[in-house]
Amino acid sequence: MNHYEQIDEKIIKELKSECSFCELEQLFTEITSIRTISVIEFRTNRTYYSTLEQICGCMKELRREIEEILNRFYCNEKNNYRSLMKCLSSLKYAKWIEKYRLEVYVDVINNTKI
Repeated sequence: MNHYEQIDEKIIKELKSECSFCELEQLFTEITSIRTISVIEFRTNRTYYSTLEQICGCMKELRREIEEILNRFYCNEKNNYRSLMKCLSSLKYAKWIEKYRLEVYVDVINNTKI
């Protein structure tokens, strides 16, 4: 149980800092594996789904960032290609979320198509 909580804390810390979907995937896969033990699954149900929702929130924030950048393109404002590429790259690494919340990833992808 302690190991699960430590990993969950790492996920929360990652969400508050870099929000690296590559790192988040590894950590979330690990807590998902730990939850195959029925006693742990029961005890961690609330925190597990709360953490998943926070990851989904990070994806939605990424979508908003991409939309803002694209709106600046359309308004002929100063274009920040580096920022756009960083966001799109992050989105690519977030594809793993489909295993847990298909509709979130599909929604973000469909709303950010150029």
